[in-house]
Amino acid sequence: MHYVVGILRPYVLGFPFILYAGIVAQQGIVLYLAIGVVLAEGIVLVLNDWRCPLAALAQQYGDEMGRVSDMFVPEWFVPCVFPFCGILFAIGILILVLRLVLLQVT
Repeated sequence: MHYVVGILRPYVLGFPFILYAGIVAQQGIVLYLAIGVVLAEGIVLVLNDWRCPLAALAQQYGDEMGRVSDMFVPEWFVPCVFPFCGILFAIGILILVLRLVLLQVT
């Protein structure tokens, strides 16, 4: 279950799409949905003390730490996932905002 949810997670699909949309100046419902999903996951993580709500389920099924992120990324990268994705999100949003501001000026 965590694998299915994980593959659809914003850091797999949302962040790269937001960055791409910023670079190519693409806007639309898919971009707004991606931003909303990323923000919603951020809120869920903040409310759960930066712990995935499915971690308890992972622990119930045998993982001592409640982590299954090593299925998606190498173990050495696990502590870097949130900062890396946060930076991608910030860069994508910054590029989108700059493009909107520059388009309004011209």
